[in-house]
Amino acid sequence: MGTPHKKVTSISGNVEDRSNEEENMNIRSVFERVMADVDIPSDLSEQDMLQILVELISEPPTRTKLPQFNTLDDVLRLISESKHILVVTGAGVSVSCGIPDFRSKNGIYARLHVDFPDLPDPQSMFDIDYFKKNPKPFFDFARNIPMCPICPNQEESFCVLKPDITFFGEPLPKEFHDKLEEHKGKTDLVIVIGSSMKVRPVSLIPNLVPQNVPQILINREPLSHLSFDVELLGNCDEIVHELCRRLGEPWNELCAEYNFPKLAEISETDLIVEKKSYVGNSGSCDDATTTLSEMYKPRMQKLSSCLREDTFLFVPPNRYIFKGAEVFKDFDSDSESEPELEHNCDCKSENELARNVVE
Repeated sequence: MGTPHKKVTSISGNVEDRSNEEENMNIRSVFERVMADVDIPSDLSEQDMLQILVELISEPPTRTKLPQFNTLDDVLRLISESKHILVVTGAGVSVSCGIPDFRSKNGIYARLHVDFPDLPDPQSMFDIDYFKKNPKPFFDFARNIPMCPICPNQEESFCVLKPDITFFGEPLPKEFHDKLEEHKGKTDLVIVIGSSMKVRPVSLIPNLVPQNVPQILINREPLSHLSFDVELLGNCDEIVHELCRRLGEPWNELCAEYNFPKLAEISETDLIVEKKSYVGNSGSCDDATTTLSEMYKPRMQKLSSCLREDTFLFVPPNRYIFKGAEVFKDFDSDSESEPELEHNCDCKSENELARNVVE
């Protein structure tokens, strides 16, 4: 009888130890283990920690680029042969027409930060909870948006109405999820046009379709957090027109009324690169020091500004630069860079997740 008693005691002891461990394993201790390399503020609430952990757990794995698709000819062939093309568009489709997008250097968020300094964050302008508390900033901003030139002016006054848009904090309509569920399985090509792909659930679309489905990006900036098979960077309307022209009938009929020139592909050796000279005024030591320091500064130039008239640049293995592209290159060191997008909604790394919540 002694031996069974020892087994029962041992088991109950293990259960008791596990129970104590579970009691001690609160959210903060879990958070500290997961974020071992992050300096965690002592005043970070458990709710914020839980939010960060949920974001980390729900973040899908990065898609792997398909190696067989790299060139503009591949894009043309895919568009011609695909039967179910899923197109994701954003505010960037209209930037070249003078309508700003949200997250670029001169976009809406950057302007809101200047025009409405009292906003806790520029994105608050489109947050449903903030709108319920104080709709005035939204309507102060919205009244500067040009009215439709065809619709008659509305002279009657109404009470405050919620705009017919989806705010941050609001779910997308059920129709969005139903349509995505219906089409994602049969999609054979994804084209993202003029979107930063920062806001869920739209940002998850590239990872919801099968991994063997090709994905094309048409945008002013690269999207470093996503992996596209071919990147066509520049003004969306010019790129789409060139695609339609090269696709032939009936595609070219869609852009027949627009006066876009025929473009030619060039390589980096055909770019017009600004040459930098170093000339001192008096030959003094100060001038020599200044000139030497200038020589070591990165000479970043916007690649699209180096294009010759009516051309676009191919950057191997899978990137094309058209007019309007926000990609820079240091021609002295052969390094490329892209602009940082300000006021991003989603976070990319553990450090950024913690930093965004703290700020």
